[in-house]
Amino acid sequence: MIDVDDEPSDFVEEEDRKTNTAAFSTLSKEDIDRRQEDLIADVSTFLSVPRSVAIALLYKFKWDSDLAQENWFSDEEEMRRRYGLTAAPAPAPAAVNRNSHECKICFETFGIENLASLSCGHYFCRTCWSRYIELSIDDGAGCLTLRCPEPNCPVLVCQSTVGTLISDRRYAEKYARLLRRSYIEGKSGHKWCPAPDCETAVKFEVGEKSNYDVVCDCSHEFCWNCSEDAHRPLDCATVLRWIRKNKSDSENVNWVLANTKACPKCRHPIEKNQGCNHMVCKCRHQFCWMCLGDWKKHGEGSGGYYKCNSYEAKKAEGKLSEEEEKRQHAKRLVDRYAHYFERWAGNRTARKRAAADLEKLRAEHFPQLVYDYRLTYTELDCVVRAWMQIKECRRVLEWTYAYGYYLGAEEAEAETILEKLHNCAEKDISPFINAAAGGGGGEERVVEESERKEFFEYRLKLQGLTNTTGNSFERLVSGLENGLED
Repeated sequence: MIDVDDEPSDFVEEEDRKTNTAAFSTLSKEDIDRRQEDLIADVSTFLSVPRSVAIALLYKFKWDSDLAQENWFSDEEEMRRRYGLTAAPAPAPAAVNRNSHECKICFETFGIENLASLSCGHYFCRTCWSRYIELSIDDGAGCLTLRCPEPNCPVLVCQSTVGTLISDRRYAEKYARLLRRSYIEGKSGHKWCPAPDCETAVKFEVGEKSNYDVVCDCSHEFCWNCSEDAHRPLDCATVLRWIRKNKSDSENVNWVLANTKACPKCRHPIEKNQGCNHMVCKCRHQFCWMCLGDWKKHGEGSGGYYKCNSYEAKKAEGKLSEEEEKRQHAKRLVDRYAHYFERWAGNRTARKRAAADLEKLRAEHFPQLVYDYRLTYTELDCVVRAWMQIKECRRVLEWTYAYGYYLGAEEAEAETILEKLHNCAEKDISPFINAAAGGGGGEERVVEESERKEFFEYRLKLQGLTNTTGNSFERLVSGLENGLED
């Protein structure tokens, strides 16, 4: 019998990232339900088993119909025994009084119409059945392999039984959602979009010379390989390393080392954020921030309040204390990390703002531009394309700063080119929007033909900048990826 756990991993080696092309398609909830139902129907027909048995088999074999059918034909009896798929109908409750029977969970007596059983013949009241199944659904995917509540009974609570016995329809929907998720999670080459509340899945295929960035129908962009935000040109290992660093306490430790000193008397750490070098600890000891010497020995002759001749002399001679050397080293580390982190975070914020600005343009300004300038929405595609390019370039810049922290990339030229496009897409369109809105006063006006001509000249300029920026960033990305290969 084939071991169904020997499945290939969906995580792709970094060597493959650089040599393969990616093609992906998105699957909506309706697409998934249709494919799942077709597979269930095929297996049910081919094996001549009820739909619920087909679902149980497919779930156990990770929705691989060939594997399910092969194992079924190999030993049907063993399959039924192992997965609780008994074929016998449920016997009537063996009670002296046919009109009543005791529920084995709540120990109340019920009429036969209020009792239910699986094929094993263990009867429980419908209220207990419903609660038992609902609790299991609340616990997650384990409900898909739920067994009879009778201790040691192996009979499966199949999908049709769940639909019959639960009283709250919300649980039926939750069960269906768990079954749908099991279909995607069981199939190789399929993943759910990691965006919160998104029910779209992605089917991925590997080809030649590729990247692994995927764009879901919900507009979320992510890396197929690691499920983090799309991060081309950076490899997954460096991205995960950067994310861990941003969450790590090590930077806090470095900051403390770089920005605090211990009082020479009581060793309590003190932060100096402004002012002179004269420090007064809570233990009342007074000392110099720079050389940590007793403040009584300091004065105008030693450098005054804002300079320490003793410290400067030791620094020039390379005779700083080991503690001060550690502090200086920590400060260099903190400053370098802050430089790259601030720019990484700034571009991340700018990318999200660009997406919001585009949606605002589409919703609030496009209809008025179309009406006043006698345009079609197609003629505004260049504006959409420019903003999409801005968003993509911000994403690239975002990750080049993480790249730069570890590997030393140059981003300045690319950022200058992007700023030109951003300025054109954001500021240069404002006069046309204001004119379309009647100068902001709300009054109706007719856009002159000369103004319409100016708008089309703006379109040409925007298209040119979009193309230039796209080409420049593609060269940057290719260069960085080649650098990673080297």
